[in-house]
Amino acid sequence: MFSNFNKLITVVGRLMVGGFYLYYGLNNLVDYAGMTGYAAFKGVPMPSIAVAIGAVLLLIGGISILAGWRPVIGIAALVAFLLPVTMLMHNFWTIADPQMHVIEQGMWMRNMALAGAALVFLAIPRPWVWSVDEMLARNSDRARIQTRLAQ
Repeated sequence: MFSNFNKLITVVGRLMVGGFYLYYGLNNLVDYAGMTGYAAFKGVPMPSIAVAIGAVLLLIGGISILAGWRPVIGIAALVAFLLPVTMLMHNFWTIADPQMHVIEQGMWMRNMALAGAALVFLAIPRPWVWSVDEMLARNSDRARIQTRLAQ
């Protein structure tokens, strides 16, 4: 069983991580033209569609982690965003300029670490504490108990 301290740090961690993804998903929409231009510069096929899909995946992942609602779907959305974006946008192995090579390699490593961290969230027992899924499970349990008592 989780102590109150563990519950608190779990929620704080979810707020930090989910907030990170939510911010970047919103940023993709707010700076849609800039993000689309950069994706086009990096050779991403159909950059306007790719940026829109990427924003949606980031928003799904961020909201899912923040709320603790259907985290498997949210984590899948984040990994589905991070892996192709990392390979297409941060392909450091193709860059000859030493300074840009190091920058892109760092971005590649950051995104791979984020994908790995997202997968670690799958190890947290569900429903997550202080989450929408936990609230729904509690309400479902109450409804089952009330139904049995009414019979």
